[in-house]
Amino acid sequence: MVNRNASRGTLVAAGSGLATAAGAPMAGLNAAVLANPAMVVAGSLRPYFAVPYLQLDLNHTPTLAAGPMHMLFTTGNDLYVLPAAFSVASKPAPVINLVTNAADGSTRQVQISGTSFDRDTQILFDGQPAAIRAFDEAAGRLTVTPPPAPPGHRAAVVALNPDGQSSLFSQGSSPSTYTYDAGDTPTLTVSPTSLPAGVETVVEVTGANLNLIDGLARLGFGSGDIQVRRVWVTGPNRLVASVLTGIQASGTWNATVANGLVWATQAGALTVQPRSGIAAAAVAPLALSANVLNPLTGQSSLTAGSPAVGFVTGAPTGTTASQVNLTVNEQPVQVTGFANGQVSFILPLSLQPGRAVLRLRVGAETALPIAIGIDPPPSVVVALSSGGNSVDAARPVRQGDVVVATVFGLVPDAYTGAISPKQIVVNAGGVDHPAQSVVANQGRFDVTFTVGNVPAGAQPLILLQDGRPSAPAALNVR
Repeated sequence: MVNRNASRGTLVAAGSGLATAAGAPMAGLNAAVLANPAMVVAGSLRPYFAVPYLQLDLNHTPTLAAGPMHMLFTTGNDLYVLPAAFSVASKPAPVINLVTNAADGSTRQVQISGTSFDRDTQILFDGQPAAIRAFDEAAGRLTVTPPPAPPGHRAAVVALNPDGQSSLFSQGSSPSTYTYDAGDTPTLTVSPTSLPAGVETVVEVTGANLNLIDGLARLGFGSGDIQVRRVWVTGPNRLVASVLTGIQASGTWNATVANGLVWATQAGALTVQPRSGIAAAAVAPLALSANVLNPLTGQSSLTAGSPAVGFVTGAPTGTTASQVNLTVNEQPVQVTGFANGQVSFILPLSLQPGRAVLRLRVGAETALPIAIGIDPPPSVVVALSSGGNSVDAARPVRQGDVVVATVFGLVPDAYTGAISPKQIVVNAGGVDHPAQSVVANQGRFDVTFTVGNVPAGAQPLILLQDGRPSAPAALNVR
């Protein structure tokens, strides 16, 4: 990592064929930066004090593009390309000078003061991300909500910038620390306590002193044969999970809830009964898979009022739609068809976004309940701009232009309140574009992307968040 605002930097390199046994550069060895050969100071390639390393000097200026740089090493007719040999940064590594408590009602907040912070700086407590609440650029101060931790825990605090530099560059093995308040030990209980093997259903975890945070809490049973498909936090001491028990999962298992830096375990929480222990008539019990899809899109993104298809096993031969009873959150569901192990239905318009519990009954037999997620209505692209101007038919964009899409209805992370660019894909004219940044903007989000090889004309634009599509918009391209 080199700082482009420094007048000169030094790199150290090692590799086969670079140095002689005495540590001198190989005869005729040259080094250059791909696409910027003048960046390497002429004649600076020389031995390093430790064999077989070599060192060389770099020229760089404030106008140098930040990011990874590739290098060429040549000797005679041989050439070697080292991708991302080093990275150029626009400023020094962040430094944490002070970590202090900041009272905010019942919510614990911490102020991190230092240098080289920006809006994209991430604060980690023992490797777990804190939720950024405010950034005071003039004061060099970030206000964060720390992740939960055991009472009295002492956590190392690290600042990490998007360019890959962290406060450990300067603070090394002596990072800043934060000590949590004393408190009570968390406990938990799982319900139900027993399940058959080979089923998917809802499991509830309740407890005390858990301080669960949606988007942060995780549940596990210590076995690869028991899959926790999804977790919903419904209160500080309660979560609901969709759990799949494998055919080979028989036995008694511990349950562990990980919530930030807190790990709470209940020994012997769940017993999985083998199929041989189930009544012979229930060798293939009635079951509804939690893999419920929207047939219009083929995706698992479901909204209130949308059609849905669920996959059923164990239904008697000859079952018809009229024999299938389905409820969601105790509301009756309109079943529109049943064939080939698939039940088709319409989700009620009154459903609210979040967790929904589906219960299936065929005749006198009832399947274990499952949990599905109900998404908010599709997001909407309310404006497109480039260079500060609106993008429309009179002002189209072209390949390479940077576009900002202002979007209403994206769902921020329940813990951090932010949206990662990694969650967003902008599809314009059938071409996927990764998001470069996602910035909150008065209840909306500005998503920045660079136009790729998109055909000319008014092209359809759809923004996807974790696969959930927005309502279509139009991107005018020349």
